[in-house]
Amino acid sequence: MYSKAFLEIQNQLQPVWGEHEARAITRVLFEELAGFNFSQVVMGVEPTPEQLKQMLTVLPQLLQSKPIQYVLGYTTFADLKMMVNEHTLIPRPETEELVYIILKQHKFQKELTFIDLCSGSGCIAVALSYYLKQSKAYGLELSKEALDKARANAALHAQKIDFIQGDVLNDMAIDLKLDFVVSNPPYVKNSEKRLMNTNVTAYEPHLALFVEDEDPLIFYKQIINNYYTLLKEGGRFYFEINEAHASDLMIFSEEFDFKEREVIKDIRSRDRFIIFKK
Repeated sequence: MYSKAFLEIQNQLQPVWGEHEARAITRVLFEELAGFNFSQVVMGVEPTPEQLKQMLTVLPQLLQSKPIQYVLGYTTFADLKMMVNEHTLIPRPETEELVYIILKQHKFQKELTFIDLCSGSGCIAVALSYYLKQSKAYGLELSKEALDKARANAALHAQKIDFIQGDVLNDMAIDLKLDFVVSNPPYVKNSEKRLMNTNVTAYEPHLALFVEDEDPLIFYKQIINNYYTLLKEGGRFYFEINEAHASDLMIFSEEFDFKEREVIKDIRSRDRFIIFKK
């Protein structure tokens, strides 16, 4: 089924990544670096010596647990190419789910104004701006290096997004009237680091991942406190959250006059998304 070269690369990667992930990474190498399509991969077409050399060049990085997205410098998110580096999180499938939830809610609306808080690579803001035509998008991010990537991703897809450097815990963006606020803030507790794979803890930015155990909802609380008054009537908060604390955030939200509160499970049936409607 697979070519000899494919199996050899997969076998080298397997002790580090496991069988399933090693196969997936090898397929990415064949498609992105050798230019193969899926049929060529599964039909066992052998790469040329030059194509094989190109793939083997990046193998040492992968054998050090460096994520393939950082090796290549980009990934795909909501069918769009997004540039990433070690200053930005690698977008997860769950975050794509969040984007599709928002698109479903607003697909018939135009001229929306929204802000993406803790923007990182800008993947959420760029995807939403791309698909929600005529919208006005803003993004807030603390890391200058991440902001550089966010702006580059916006430019890559010809989206005019006002990205602002700022700390969600301390800074407001600007005085806006918003149709919705979206955020995928740090929500992995420091005590959970030991449960995570080396490819995450050794390479992805801890600033964007981890939060103190003592107040794991600190970002959500501050966002709601700061941006509640900026939401239009009928406006929404969209959050991605640690499944262990979805119910805690629902309780906190009772301090505010929301008309609707909803927890949505991700594809793995985990309480991953929360929507509050003003």
